[in-house]
Formats: sequence, C-alpha cells, structure tokens
Amino acid sequence: MTGAQSFQRLAGLTAILASVLAVASLWVGLAGLDYELDAFSGAEAILGAGAAAATYIRWSQICNLFGNYLLLFPLALLLWRWLRPANPPFADFYTLAGLFFLAVGGIASGILVGAWPAMLIDYAHAADTEREMIATVFVNITRSIEDGLQGLVQNVPGAIWLLGMGGFLKRERPALGWLTLVFGLFMLVNSLGSLLDNSTLSMIGFSGNLLILPLWAMWIGVDLLRRPALTSQR
Repeated sequence: MTGAQSFQRLAGLTAILASVLAVASLWVGLAGLDYELDAFSGAEAILGAGAAAATYIRWSQICNLFGNYLLLFPLALLLWRWLRPANPPFADFYTLAGLFFLAVGGIASGILVGAWPAMLIDYAHAADTEREMIATVFVNITRSIEDGLQGLVQNVPGAIWLLGMGGFLKRERPALGWLTLVFGLFMLVNSLGSLLDNSTLSMIGFSGNLLILPLWAMWIGVDLLRRPALTSQR
C-alpha cells in the first residue's frame, strides 16, 4: 500500500467517525435538554436547562468539535490531492476556504466546550442578583460564536469549499458530487440568513447542514474505503 493509499484510508476512516460523532453531538445535546427541540431556539433556553445539563452539553460540543470539524481535515486534504488536477488554481482556492472553515468552526466549538457547561453551573447556583449578569454574558458569548464565528465567518468559506469541490467531485462520483453541492447550497442559505439577519433562512440552512453532514461524511468515507482515488500517486 502506497503512502497515498494509506492517506486515503485515513481520510475515509476519519470521515466515517466524523459522521458518527456528528449524530452523537445532536443526540447527546438533546438528551441534556430533555429532547425539547424548542431549547435550541435561543441561548436563554439553553441556559435554563440547568446544571444537570452541563455534562451533556459539554460532551455534545466535544462531539461537535471532532465530528463537524477536526476529523474532516484529512478529508479536505484528500479531496485536494484527488481533484486538484482538474483545475489546480481553483482547487487550491477552494481547499484554503475549506481549511479556514474547519479551523474557525473548530475554534468556535472549542470555546463553547469550556464556556457553556461552566456558565450553566454558575447560573444554577448563583443568587438572583447575579443571574442577570451571567445570563447577559452567556447570551453575548453564544451570539458572538453562533452568529459571528459560526455564522458568516465560518459558513461563507465553507460554502465556497463545498460548492467548488462539489463541482469537481461530480465528475468522478456524480451522486456524491451533487450531494456535496446541495450541502454547499444549504450552507450558503445559512450564510445569507446571518447576513440579512433573517432567522427563517438561518434555520433552513442550519437544519439542512445538520441533516446532510452525517450522511455526506459517511457516504464519502465509505466510498474512499471501497474505491481508489489516489492509487496513481505515491
């Protein structure tokens, strides 16, 4: 097995693991919120979940950190190596956008891993006079991350990566390429929602991303384990 084939196997395995952890992130988060979907409607609802939810929220964000971001770095590099010959300058540009997306998203999730659980516990044990201040800080941190770093800053480069590489990928794997394009379109809708401060667009884009990412990562991971992509490269 060549180095390229070994890296393809690594990218496939990490993509599959990312899919599993992305689903786990949602499931664990919902468990901490008693499976109340309305709790995702705003930062105040999450804060109201109480100290009992802190551990669930922490592990949900850890799964999110790895499932939606860190474990996809090998895949981003694999797609670049594989699809670059089609148009090297644009493949380089799209991949840089993708790496930026993964890095920013990972940093944002890492912040929430530390901030959210600690503040849930502090809020639950605080006196009434302190709760208002904690709630204000919690809401501001959450909005800065979700509407800022994980909003336009993350999703615009992410949409560029998925739409660009999806166009190249559909020449090699048509169905998977089209799914990648749809994934990118939902991320673009999410970006537009953030730009226009339109909660409906943001929710449509976010929901699409939430549902498609595990399917996309699992599909491409299994495909990389079953079919050669880098066999001609050492």
